[in-house]
Amino acid sequence: MQLIREHGPQTEERLYRWIGEGEHLRQDFKFAINNSKKIAMSLSAFANTEGGRLLIGVKDNGKVAGVHAEDEIHMLEGAAELYCTPAVDLNMTIIELEEGAEVVCAEVAICTSGFIRAQGPENDHKAYVRVADENMIASPLHLELWKRRGAESAFDPSTFSAPDKELLELLSSKDEWRLNALVKHSKWQRRKALQRLGDFLHWRLAVLKRVENEFRICPA
Repeated sequence: MQLIREHGPQTEERLYRWIGEGEHLRQDFKFAINNSKKIAMSLSAFANTEGGRLLIGVKDNGKVAGVHAEDEIHMLEGAAELYCTPAVDLNMTIIELEEGAEVVCAEVAICTSGFIRAQGPENDHKAYVRVADENMIASPLHLELWKRRGAESAFDPSTFSAPDKELLELLSSKDEWRLNALVKHSKWQRRKALQRLGDFLHWRLAVLKRVENEFRICPA
Protein backbone atom coordinates (compact mmCIF):
# COMPACT_ATOMS: atom_id res chain seq x y z
CA MET A 1 0.00 0.00 0.00
CA GLN A 2 1.13 3.52 -0.74
CA LEU A 3 0.38 6.46 1.56
CA ILE A 4 1.20 10.09 0.86
CA ARG A 5 0.13 13.50 2.17
CA GLU A 6 -0.81 16.39 -0.07
CA HIS A 7 -1.89 19.97 0.53
CA GLY A 8 -2.08 23.28 -1.28
CA PRO A 9 -4.44 25.10 -3.66
CA GLN A 10 -4.08 22.61 -6.50
CA THR A 11 -4.77 19.68 -4.20
CA GLU A 12 -7.91 21.37 -2.81
CA GLU A 13 -9.07 22.28 -6.31
CA ARG A 14 -8.72 18.66 -7.40
CA LEU A 15 -10.64 17.42 -4.36
CA TYR A 16 -13.55 19.80 -4.93
CA ARG A 17 -13.60 18.91 -8.61
CA TRP A 18 -14.00 15.26 -7.64
CA ILE A 19 -16.72 16.12 -5.14
CA GLY A 20 -18.49 18.10 -7.85
CA GLU A 21 -18.83 14.89 -9.87
CA GLY A 22 -20.97 13.37 -7.11
CA GLU A 23 -21.08 9.65 -6.39
CA HIS A 24 -20.90 7.50 -9.49
CA LEU A 25 -19.56 4.24 -10.89
CA ARG A 26 -15.98 5.03 -9.90
CA GLN A 27 -16.47 7.26 -6.84
CA ASP A 28 -18.09 6.98 -3.43
CA PHE A 29 -18.29 9.34 -0.45
CA LYS A 30 -17.98 8.18 3.16
CA PHE A 31 -18.56 10.40 6.18
CA ALA A 32 -16.33 8.02 8.16
CA ILE A 33 -15.57 4.31 8.39
CA ASN A 34 -17.10 2.56 11.38
CA ASN A 35 -17.01 -1.00 10.05
CA SER A 36 -14.10 -2.46 8.07
CA LYS A 37 -16.24 -5.32 6.79
CA LYS A 38 -18.73 -2.93 5.21
CA ILE A 39 -15.99 -0.96 3.53
CA ALA A 40 -14.51 -4.24 2.23
CA MET A 41 -17.70 -4.64 0.19
CA SER A 42 -17.00 -1.29 -1.51
CA LEU A 43 -13.38 -2.28 -2.20
CA SER A 44 -14.57 -5.54 -3.77
CA ALA A 45 -17.14 -3.74 -5.93
CA PHE A 46 -14.65 -1.17 -7.22
CA ALA A 47 -11.92 -3.72 -7.89
CA ASN A 48 -14.28 -6.09 -9.70
CA THR A 49 -15.79 -3.39 -11.91
CA GLU A 50 -13.67 -0.49 -13.18
CA GLY A 51 -11.68 0.54 -10.12
CA GLY A 52 -12.46 3.79 -8.35
CA ARG A 53 -11.91 6.01 -5.35
CA LEU A 54 -13.35 6.43 -1.88
CA LEU A 55 -13.36 9.91 -0.41
CA ILE A 56 -13.54 9.54 3.37
CA GLY A 57 -14.52 12.62 5.30
CA VAL A 58 -17.12 13.71 2.73
CA LYS A 59 -20.86 13.49 3.43
CA ASP A 60 -23.35 12.08 0.91
CA ASN A 61 -24.38 15.64 0.00
CA GLY A 62 -20.77 16.51 -0.88
CA LYS A 63 -20.06 18.58 2.23
CA VAL A 64 -16.54 18.11 3.59
CA ALA A 65 -16.69 17.04 7.23
CA GLY A 66 -13.10 15.87 7.65
CA VAL A 67 -11.82 12.88 9.60
CA HIS A 68 -8.96 11.81 11.82
CA ALA A 69 -6.95 10.39 8.93
CA GLU A 70 -4.85 7.87 10.83
CA ASP A 71 -7.96 6.16 12.25
CA GLU A 72 -9.54 5.88 8.80
CA ILE A 73 -6.36 4.49 7.28
CA HIS A 74 -6.24 1.81 9.96
CA MET A 75 -9.82 0.79 9.10
CA LEU A 76 -9.04 0.81 5.37
CA GLU A 77 -5.99 -1.39 5.83
CA GLY A 78 -8.07 -3.87 7.82
CA ALA A 79 -10.74 -3.92 5.12
CA ALA A 80 -8.24 -4.41 2.31
CA GLU A 81 -5.97 -6.96 3.97
CA LEU A 82 -8.17 -8.88 6.42
CA TYR A 83 -11.60 -8.86 4.81
CA CYS A 84 -10.83 -8.96 1.07
CA THR A 85 -9.72 -12.15 -0.70
CA PRO A 86 -7.28 -11.75 -2.28
CA ALA A 87 -6.12 -8.60 -0.51
CA VAL A 88 -6.71 -5.28 -2.27
CA ASP A 89 -3.76 -2.98 -2.87
CA LEU A 90 -4.71 0.62 -2.06
CA ASN A 91 -3.10 3.93 -2.91
CA MET A 92 -4.07 6.33 -0.13
CA THR A 93 -3.67 10.08 0.04
CA ILE A 94 -4.29 12.26 3.07
CA ILE A 95 -5.55 15.57 1.70
CA GLU A 96 -4.91 18.40 4.15
CA LEU A 97 -7.24 21.35 3.61
CA GLU A 98 -6.35 24.93 4.47
CA GLU A 99 -8.92 25.13 7.26
CA GLY A 100 -7.32 22.11 8.94
CA ALA A 101 -9.71 19.35 7.90
CA GLU A 102 -8.35 16.10 6.49
CA VAL A 103 -9.92 13.91 3.80
CA VAL A 104 -8.62 10.45 2.93
CA CYS A 105 -8.67 9.41 -0.72
CA ALA A 106 -8.37 5.65 -1.20
CA GLU A 107 -7.85 4.58 -4.81
CA VAL A 108 -8.69 1.04 -5.86
CA ALA A 109 -7.28 -0.44 -9.07
CA ILE A 110 -9.32 -2.76 -11.26
CA CYS A 111 -8.68 -6.44 -10.60
CA THR A 112 -6.75 -7.86 -13.57
CA SER A 113 -7.02 -11.55 -12.67
CA GLY A 114 -10.10 -13.25 -11.28
CA PHE A 115 -12.15 -11.29 -8.76
CA ILE A 116 -12.19 -10.04 -5.18
CA ARG A 117 -14.48 -11.45 -2.50
CA ALA A 118 -15.33 -9.53 0.67
CA GLN A 119 -16.20 -10.87 4.11
CA GLY A 120 -19.33 -8.92 4.93
CA PRO A 121 -20.91 -8.04 8.30
CA GLU A 122 -22.65 -11.44 8.36
CA ASN A 123 -19.28 -13.16 7.86
CA ASP A 124 -20.30 -14.34 4.40
CA HIS A 125 -17.76 -14.19 1.57
CA LYS A 126 -19.21 -12.71 -1.60
CA ALA A 127 -18.01 -10.79 -4.61
CA TYR A 128 -19.57 -7.41 -5.35
CA VAL A 129 -20.06 -5.36 -8.49
CA ARG A 130 -20.47 -1.60 -8.84
CA VAL A 131 -23.62 -0.45 -10.69
CA ALA A 132 -23.92 3.34 -11.06
CA ASP A 133 -23.38 4.54 -7.47
CA GLU A 134 -24.36 1.28 -5.74
CA ASN A 135 -22.62 -1.91 -4.67
CA MET A 136 -24.48 -5.12 -5.46
CA ILE A 137 -23.77 -8.81 -4.93
CA ALA A 138 -22.32 -10.16 -8.16
CA SER A 139 -24.29 -12.79 -10.05
CA PRO A 140 -22.87 -16.22 -10.93
CA LEU A 141 -22.46 -14.90 -14.48
CA HIS A 142 -20.28 -12.02 -13.27
CA LEU A 143 -18.03 -14.56 -11.60
CA GLU A 144 -17.81 -16.65 -14.78
CA LEU A 145 -16.90 -13.56 -16.80
CA TRP A 146 -14.29 -12.40 -14.29
CA LYS A 147 -12.64 -15.83 -14.23
CA ARG A 148 -11.55 -15.10 -17.78
CA ARG A 149 -9.58 -12.00 -16.78
CA GLY A 150 -5.92 -12.37 -17.47
CA ALA A 151 -6.42 -15.78 -19.05
CA GLU A 152 -4.21 -16.59 -22.01
CA SER A 153 -7.23 -17.67 -24.01
CA ALA A 154 -10.97 -18.20 -23.72
CA PHE A 155 -13.24 -20.49 -25.65
CA ASP A 156 -13.12 -19.14 -29.22
CA PRO A 157 -16.44 -18.56 -31.03
CA SER A 158 -14.91 -20.11 -34.16
CA THR A 159 -14.82 -23.45 -32.30
CA PHE A 160 -18.45 -23.36 -31.11
CA SER A 161 -20.20 -26.67 -31.56
CA ALA A 162 -23.78 -27.09 -32.77
CA PRO A 163 -25.10 -27.16 -29.17
CA ASP A 164 -23.13 -23.97 -28.41
CA LYS A 165 -24.72 -22.24 -31.39
CA GLU A 166 -28.17 -23.49 -30.34
CA LEU A 167 -27.64 -21.97 -26.89
CA LEU A 168 -26.64 -18.66 -28.47
CA GLU A 169 -29.73 -18.79 -30.69
CA LEU A 170 -31.90 -19.46 -27.64
CA LEU A 171 -30.34 -16.49 -25.85
CA SER A 172 -31.06 -14.31 -28.90
CA SER A 173 -34.70 -15.36 -29.02
CA LYS A 174 -35.63 -12.95 -26.20
CA ASP A 175 -34.53 -9.46 -25.17
CA GLU A 176 -33.49 -10.67 -21.73
CA TRP A 177 -33.36 -13.84 -19.67
CA ARG A 178 -33.25 -14.77 -16.03
CA LEU A 179 -30.36 -17.19 -15.64
CA ASN A 180 -32.44 -20.02 -14.19
CA ALA A 181 -35.05 -19.74 -16.94
CA LEU A 182 -32.42 -19.79 -19.67
CA VAL A 183 -30.70 -22.85 -18.19
CA LYS A 184 -34.06 -24.63 -17.85
CA HIS A 185 -35.04 -23.93 -21.47
CA SER A 186 -31.61 -24.93 -22.76
CA LYS A 187 -31.71 -28.33 -21.04
CA TRP A 188 -27.98 -27.90 -20.40
CA GLN A 189 -26.34 -29.00 -17.17
CA ARG A 190 -26.14 -25.81 -15.08
CA ARG A 191 -22.36 -25.81 -14.58
CA LYS A 192 -21.71 -26.27 -18.28
CA ALA A 193 -24.28 -23.61 -19.21
CA LEU A 194 -22.67 -21.12 -16.85
CA GLN A 195 -19.27 -21.74 -18.40
CA ARG A 196 -20.51 -21.26 -21.94
CA LEU A 197 -22.54 -18.15 -21.04
CA GLY A 198 -19.38 -16.79 -19.44
CA ASP A 199 -17.69 -17.30 -22.81
CA PHE A 200 -20.53 -15.45 -24.55
CA LEU A 201 -20.05 -12.53 -22.15
CA HIS A 202 -16.28 -12.57 -22.64
CA TRP A 203 -16.66 -12.38 -26.42
CA ARG A 204 -19.35 -9.68 -26.08
CA LEU A 205 -21.95 -11.90 -27.64
CA ALA A 206 -24.04 -11.24 -24.53
CA VAL A 207 -24.30 -8.56 -21.86
CA LEU A 208 -25.57 -8.38 -18.30
CA LYS A 209 -28.30 -5.89 -17.45
CA ARG A 210 -29.56 -4.85 -14.05
CA VAL A 211 -33.33 -5.15 -13.71
CA GLU A 212 -34.42 -3.88 -10.30
CA ASN A 213 -32.40 -5.94 -7.80
CA GLU A 214 -31.21 -8.70 -10.10
CA PHE A 215 -29.09 -9.22 -13.19
CA ARG A 216 -30.34 -10.66 -16.45
CA ILE A 217 -28.42 -11.83 -19.47
CA CYS A 218 -29.24 -10.30 -22.83
CA PRO A 219 -28.04 -10.80 -26.41
CA ALA A 220 -25.49 -8.15 -27.38
